[in-house]
Amino acid sequence: MKGSIITAVHAMEGFSDNGLTSVIATVETADGSIGQGACSCGLSVGTNEAPYLYDGGTAFDGMGVSRAAENIRNVIAPLLIGQDASEQTECDSLLLTLDKSTIGANTTAAVSCAVLKAAAASKGIPLYQQLGGVRAFTMPLPAYLGASGSTRYKDVMCVGYQPNYYFVAYDFPTYHEAANALWEVLMNWEDYLRDFLGVKMTYTTGIAIPKGKLRDDYQLWDMMRDIIKESGFEGKIGLHIDMAASGFYNPRTNQYEGLFSESPKSRAEMIDLAVKMASEYPFVIIEDPLHDQDFEGFAEITRKTDIQILGDDLYACNLERLKQGIALGAGNAVRIDVAQVGTITEASQVAQYAYEHGFGLYGGAERGEGWASCDYAVGFNCSTAQNMGLYFGCNRLLEIESELGGRARFPGKRGIRGRRFQLR
Repeated sequence: MKGSIITAVHAMEGFSDNGLTSVIATVETADGSIGQGACSCGLSVGTNEAPYLYDGGTAFDGMGVSRAAENIRNVIAPLLIGQDASEQTECDSLLLTLDKSTIGANTTAAVSCAVLKAAAASKGIPLYQQLGGVRAFTMPLPAYLGASGSTRYKDVMCVGYQPNYYFVAYDFPTYHEAANALWEVLMNWEDYLRDFLGVKMTYTTGIAIPKGKLRDDYQLWDMMRDIIKESGFEGKIGLHIDMAASGFYNPRTNQYEGLFSESPKSRAEMIDLAVKMASEYPFVIIEDPLHDQDFEGFAEITRKTDIQILGDDLYACNLERLKQGIALGAGNAVRIDVAQVGTITEASQVAQYAYEHGFGLYGGAERGEGWASCDYAVGFNCSTAQNMGLYFGCNRLLEIESELGGRARFPGKRGIRGRRFQLR
């Protein structure tokens, strides 16, 4: 029997590194190799994402995943036992015969990732190589979370901790040098937050700046711009904001409430703010600047700016939505996240279509996969990626850079989409 033949599939309910419940799938192969995949809810969830399966009831606020684990054991395991884990497309095609609305995309995502990891373990190769083959050599630009929080100007928690602000190192020859420079900025930023705002930064959640510390987020933009300049990295390190604007959008008033300041904002005002951020501040990536159905608004922002306009909630790693958005010119980059769509194969199709049409690829870094998110970013050849964490993420990417040696490609400025950075 071939060593990578699947001999067992297990599942359990557990917890994610983001503090939420997670369905955890384990795939075993004939040669004793094991792959474990996990999928949990994100801190923010777009309305376009494939549906997850939760238990309901009172346990875990209704977000238990014991039913998802049961589906893996009782429904998916009989489908996959006897299949070859190294044949990802064939294994995923079996998962795709199931109805995600009943089986749960969190269920299929956990299993699909487990299959990929089991195959890599069976071959004795890194996860990024199993995913991307010989083309997996692009190191994403390092980005670390610097500020967060959604209740500074409105009492109701909108979505997770958004808006999230990241420092992004982009004008350096190697990942290692970029990461070192970013560390210097973070150390200075930590001191600044403590001395001038009286708040403490942590390297897992950044800093949720409370009420009363800022009159508005425009003040925060000034502070982050100044700390980059004072650290000596002006033009080399920039800012990425994940607005998650859908969480602040009130469809009854057609206004964005509690974002950046106490004043509600119209669609036109949000577009003007995005243009201001791109032209007057060191923002190099703006993510989800409008609600997740506004393709035309995304397209207008893309036309009026020369930086990376990233669709996460807008696209939800969905191929049909990406096709629609590319046709309209809505943004110029898409987040690649298996957990949003349900299988490695579907995420790969989105990545390939985006690449063929000049869209940037942005790697996700939550939903329970931990350090494996770094391998996914490299395996999908993402030139930008979500904050991977100062410790586990940076260390894993440094390790990958070392493994790749001379093959490692750090894209530098060209890793960011937008006319400003696509130099010949």
